[in-house]
Amino acid sequence: THVTDLDSLNDPSLRGVDVVLLSIPLPSPTTSRQVRFDVPILTIVEAADEDAELGSLEEGALDWVTHDELRPEILPRAIRYVLDRHRLETELQRMAHIDPLTGLHNRRFLMKQLDAALGAARRHGHPLTLCVCDIDRFKAVNDEHGHLAGDDVLRAFATLTSEQLRREDQVARFGGDEFCLMLPHGSLDEATRAVERIRLAVEQLRVPLPDGTDLCVTATFGIAEFDPGRHPTGQSLFEAADRALYVGKQRGRNCLSLVQY
Repeated sequence: THVTDLDSLNDPSLRGVDVVLLSIPLPSPTTSRQVRFDVPILTIVEAADEDAELGSLEEGALDWVTHDELRPEILPRAIRYVLDRHRLETELQRMAHIDPLTGLHNRRFLMKQLDAALGAARRHGHPLTLCVCDIDRFKAVNDEHGHLAGDDVLRAFATLTSEQLRREDQVARFGGDEFCLMLPHGSLDEATRAVERIRLAVEQLRVPLPDGTDLCVTATFGIAEFDPGRHPTGQSLFEAADRALYVGKQRGRNCLSLVQY
């Protein structure tokens, strides 16, 4: 596919582009910052042009070649390099946001998403609910059945929770047995009903053990609805839901607890 400028790359029909070869200087003022999707860039510069090399980096290039190097023995190798580097950087970025045990997103990722969702909720006035939950007496699971069994419980809980949520909802493992659910664009009642479905499903969850028996667990959930006057940041909304979780634990566990002010 041939395109004349980077604006053309925003055409959805070109999302299958593997690599962009970009001549420096650009024939138009368009810059790669206008590209809306992730694509590796290899620039072509004049020989010994340090300004062009710097411009390549500013355009987001992963490497460059000179016009003199546009030869069959060099260009394919340069393209392979930027493709391999792009794949590596993409995988490293993915790993930075994924919990390796459960496959869920991690705390860092969800908190970034929460700040963005909170900003959108403030601007547009739509509801946003956050739920913090953990597995009841999880330490006893590890102590009595071993950490491998505990890992199986965490994976089973993560799978069950993911299956119960809508596409626009998000769930992340925050560490240990603590998880966080973000439920945008729904009322507090709708979010509460969704979390209650998860709680009941956890009650029915059976995690098989090596000795042939099944392990049963429950979970407690703390819920807070975004309030522009009370929650200036995603962290403040998280802390409100976490306080509600603590109250639920004090009440006996295996329940939903809404934050009280």
